[in-house]
Order: sequence, then structure tokens, then C-alpha cells
Amino acid sequence: MEVVLVFPSDSASRQAIARAIKSGRKVQVASEGGYIICESSDPAKLASRLVVLSGIDSVVIARKVQRWFSHVTSAIVQAGSIEILPGETFYVKVIQTAKADYVDRDFEFVSAGALVGKLAEINALPAKGEQEADRVILAVVGKRFAYVRIKAVNDTEAKGRT
Repeated sequence: MEVVLVFPSDSASRQAIARAIKSGRKVQVASEGGYIICESSDPAKLASRLVVLSGIDSVVIARKVQRWFSHVTSAIVQAGSIEILPGETFYVKVIQTAKADYVDRDFEFVSAGALVGKLAEINALPAKGEQEADRVILAVVGKRFAYVRIKAVNDTEAKGRT
């Protein structure tokens, strides 16, 4: 299932943004840590509407998966396999908003290793850090679900925004 993941600016009221998103639309809105997750029948259309709202830093379309380790790493590898182009460097970034059996770095390490194996034939390699990467594969792991970015609508968070 695809959802819209909204990154509010630090100074914005998340409740006000959630109310603005809901107004006049059939959208389910939930909060996960400092992020807003929106479920809609047409995520692409919703995302394009949200980029103009005040108080939002970034909007991405994400794949919603169970937060189990294997599901998250599999979704990251799948997204990276599609997004990363030949010769590019990549960085896997995972943000957890709830306590879990694994830390961010566990997800990042396993996913990056699987991507190296899968993308070896196109000479795509992991970067040492987020700033050096051509592509950042982002996942947010919450209390019940995880969200792996599949398409950026406006992407100021891809390099540096957490």
C-alpha cells in the first residue's frame, strides 16, 4: 500500500497541518513520531496538493510495510533496486520513531549489504555518508508500520533533513 509521508517544518504545528490535510478530503491521517502519514485512494494526487501547504518541509510517497525487520529490509532493497542508477553511490537511512529490538544502524547495514549484492552488476556502491551519496534510500520505522520512500514529490529531506 502506498501512503503519503509528510515532513513538517520544525516550527509548524503538526495538529494544524493534520487538520488542513483532512479538510474536505477523504484522507486518513496518523502521526508517527514527528511525521504525518496520510492514506488516500490517490496518493500521488494528495502528495501534489500537500507540497503547497505552509509548514511542510517535504512530501514523499512511501510504501507501507509491517515493521518486522525482514519486511523493512526487503522493502528498502526493492526501492533501492528501482531508484539507484548505474554507477551511483547510495546511502540507506532509517529513522525509528518507537523502541524496537533493532537499532537504525541494523536496518541500514543489512539493507546496504543486500543492495551491494543486488546492484554489483551495475557498479552501484554504498557511500560512507548521506552527504556523499547520489541517492538516499529513506525508511521511517514506527510503532506498527514502516514507510519506505518510493517517490519524492519535493525532497528537501533526502540529504540532511531528519
